[in-house]
Amino acid sequence: MLKYLKIALILALFAGGYETGRQQADHKWKEKISNEYITKVEAGRSTQRQVSIVSADYQAKLAKSEEDARGTVDALRSDNKRLRVKVKASSGPTGSNSGCVTDGKAELDDSTAESLIRITQDGDKQIEALQETIKKLQGGK
Repeated sequence: MLKYLKIALILALFAGGYETGRQQADHKWKEKISNEYITKVEAGRSTQRQVSIVSADYQAKLAKSEEDARGTVDALRSDNKRLRVKVKASSGPTGSNSGCVTDGKAELDDSTAESLIRITQDGDKQIEALQETIKKLQGGK
């Protein structure tokens, strides 16, 4: 009977030691997973902050795009430069009394010029913001 008691005691100690080791390993594993999760969440938040900064900068630039376009047109006018577009040739008479443009070009109205310049500048700003966003998402500074 004493022999069986010794065997039972050894098995109990072994089982207890196994369970303690398993609990410690489980705790270490849970702690490691928790730390990795926290690191990923913090990295995601950091990236989101950087992307939000890029977005705010882009929105600020867009807000003043009309002013920028007007300034560009005014600068062109002050340098005595005009925005002209090619027009389709007229099918009617092109003599000096007909009133048709013979060089095939027409000057743009200021509002049309501002609108076209604003559209192209907004496109440039959007491309820059997208490039900056991609850099931030890829981890670049």
